Amino acid sequence: MIKVLHFSDIHLGSGFSHGKINPKTGFNTRLEDFVKCLSLCIDSAIEEEVDIVLFGGDAFPNSTPPPYIQEAFATQFRRLSNLRIPTILLVGNHDQHSQINGGASLSIYRTLEVPSFIVADTLKTHRILTKNDYIQVITLPWLTRSSLLTKSETEGLSLEQIDNLLIETLKLALESLEDDKAIDVISINLIGRSSIADFMIVASGNSTRQVASMGNNLIKKFKDIGIRVPSPEGMSNSDWVLIDASDILIHIFRPEVRDFYSLEKMWLKNEKDELIASNEK
Repeated sequence: MIKVLHFSDIHLGSGFSHGKINPKTGFNTRLEDFVKCLSLCIDSAIEEEVDIVLFGGDAFPNSTPPPYIQEAFATQFRRLSNLRIPTILLVGNHDQHSQINGGASLSIYRTLEVPSFIVADTLKTHRILTKNDYIQVITLPWLTRSSLLTKSETEGLSLEQIDNLLIETLKLALESLEDDKAIDVISINLIGRSSIADFMIVASGNSTRQVASMGNNLIKKFKDIGIRVPSPEGMSNSDWVLIDASDILIHIFRPEVRDFYSLEKMWLKNEKDELIASNEK
């Protein structure tokens, strides 16, 4: 059994107007309260002997916290590194500058190569060895509006043209999966529900070979119409391949892997959620 501790949004250094200066320490009592709560989280991770810690972002109220605030954060998280507990620091919207990608307040942990720490500021699949077994984590950091508006494939396009490109991309993906005999293909509308994408497609292949083939065919077809696609995740073993086609995320699984993760159930909360089978016109 894998034990995970997940917490986020500690916003260390905020809320000072609700505290006062502690004459013994010189620190704001609100900061001391926050540090105490953070310490309890780290205590729990150590006492429960968790396999991995997932921090979900927003360590600070902004991307440039004062040094003493950063030190308070580092002092607690260093306890995890000292014990070699794998820790993922996901970059939230408060952790990054408004005009660039990456977490300015968290990237120092990657620069210093802090043992067992992963700074997650890109869409990526991580295969992490814990004390009990391997665990796979897909990180999806906060996407800035500036990064979305500066995509080369949508630069200079009107909103109507961008919508048409989205529909064209979605149609191409569904038709390609249908041509490759994908199983149980569904498309989930995420517009207004998530910042990671507008649509998510989930499909299955009978074997790792078919999964890899479907992924490669999709990438080729996207490139043929001028859509730049980053290197897909998971192609090395092809149990689960993830393709980021701009505003559409495509997950291709082997059936048993898909059943295990039940990814689509995370987004299908009720019968009104839109499902589009690949054979629908």
